[in-house]
Amino acid sequence: MEKAHRHLVQWGIRQGYTIEVWGEDEYLDYSGTDFDEAIENVEACDGGTIYLTTVDGEHVAGFSYIFDYDQEAEDTISDWGINPVSEEWCENYTNPPKPWPVSPVSTESIADEDDVDFGHYGCQNFPCCDLYGCGG
Repeated sequence: MEKAHRHLVQWGIRQGYTIEVWGEDEYLDYSGTDFDEAIENVEACDGGTIYLTTVDGEHVAGFSYIFDYDQEAEDTISDWGINPVSEEWCENYTNPPKPWPVSPVSTESIADEDDVDFGHYGCQNFPCCDLYGCGG
């Protein structure tokens, strides 16, 4: 399973939020929408808070994180306030959407008919292929 803090940052950016990283809950270490920079700042501290914010700077959800030795992937996010945004993230993390296509299809009939090569099981190598491992 993907580490919760990484999933949260990626999910937040895809939802259009700005990511704020408050390392050790003392200083604003990062504010922006760059995944790599946000993760670098999150992982630079043993703990802190990740906020999802609107373009106006309003905090819509906050998530505490902590890194301990040999912890499970889902344990990097240790606490969050309950609201529709945090519940939506939690649902997406614990029950990720299925990759496309949901079930294997015959690639021969598609390729013969349209002269298109969709690859493994009709996969079109969408970004989710790497995420969900459908083999595209």
